[in-house]
Amino acid sequence: MLRQTDALTTYLREYRETVHSHAHDLLGVFRATRALVGPQRVAYPGSFVHLTPSLVFPQVCYIDSVKGFGASMQCSDLKLWLEAHKEYTEPVSLSAIEAAYARIPPELLAGFGLMVSLNAGPVSQECKPFLALGGHLLANDGHYDAARAQLDTDYTLVAALNAGGAIETDEEGLRHYFVSSRGQSLTHEMLAENQRRPPSRARYKMARVADAFLFRFK
Repeated sequence: MLRQTDALTTYLREYRETVHSHAHDLLGVFRATRALVGPQRVAYPGSFVHLTPSLVFPQVCYIDSVKGFGASMQCSDLKLWLEAHKEYTEPVSLSAIEAAYARIPPELLAGFGLMVSLNAGPVSQECKPFLALGGHLLANDGHYDAARAQLDTDYTLVAALNAGGAIETDEEGLRHYFVSSRGQSLTHEMLAENQRRPPSRARYKMARVADAFLFRFK
């Protein structure tokens, strides 16, 4: 449960001030994403209080089912902090929905240019209606969601991104992702087998990894 003033305190502690914040926060990934797709309207299902997208993108809708999430994300100290640290000139536009993302009627959230899926389950599948045609999905493989998107014909892989800001967009280079250490291209059967285990113990380890992947939607 989040109390009304917990969001900013928790965000700073968990994502900005820890020893591993550089990789955990993924600021470099969001900057690289903006360089590729521009300042989009962003949906972030399963976000918890990971506010970093609002440093890079002016309009972000955060979605999480944690009790107290909605009120905590609307505190004035949080918005003041974001205004002081943002990387754009527009005012910060932050909205928060306290709900399980799979239970939100698609018609209530639609037309987003970018959707973020980071360690939050099958966002690429459950929240597909939130995306505008031609929009983009930014996903990592912490809960195998990048792998789901890779196997979904509605998505096309366009970039592999790393926390330090490195971007791989070359079509030939991207072919080396989602290929196992034994040279097997990812299949639905391989994904199903992997999903029975945490990523650290996946049966099929990918030979080349990235902190996140960018997919174009249809």
